[in-house]
Amino acid sequence: MPGHEQMLQRQKVLADFGELALRSDDLDQILAEACRLVGDALGTGRAKVLEIQQDGQQIFVRAGIGWGPGIVGHLRMPMKEHTSETFAIEAGVPEISQDISKEDRFEVPPIMKEAGVVALVNVPVFLPGGRPYGLLQCRGRARVRGGGSPEQEGGAGFAAAG
Repeated sequence: MPGHEQMLQRQKVLADFGELALRSDDLDQILAEACRLVGDALGTGRAKVLEIQQDGQQIFVRAGIGWGPGIVGHLRMPMKEHTSETFAIEAGVPEISQDISKEDRFEVPPIMKEAGVVALVNVPVFLPGGRPYGLLQCRGRARVRGGGSPEQEGGAGFAAAG
């Protein structure tokens, strides 16, 4: 469990992000900052916002930090059944997989394992009225820092503030 100082720091970061979200008209800036803050908080160094497009048929990497060229703002992927993304959207709650090699709730593409991904966090983002917008997603080459729930780690707070 985080100490008092760490909790205060997390609350300050979340408040600062909320202020940015309220005063900025630049959605891309807001989403990029959310990715940066969540990647830092979870210790992955990278995160992305996946936007659902084409009536739920594909996801678009709308924003991100720590990804190579040609990914953020460019990559579109089919939205398939039995993926971690679909699983989190259907569950409607943040999901953490500390070790994707042991995951049985959804299929993990071989390319993720080949890339050295070990841990995965998916936080669904919903629009007013409950329609899914997409996901805030972090993937790491080590277990997610803290191993607690996404709410405890901060990811759900950023998704709710955005």
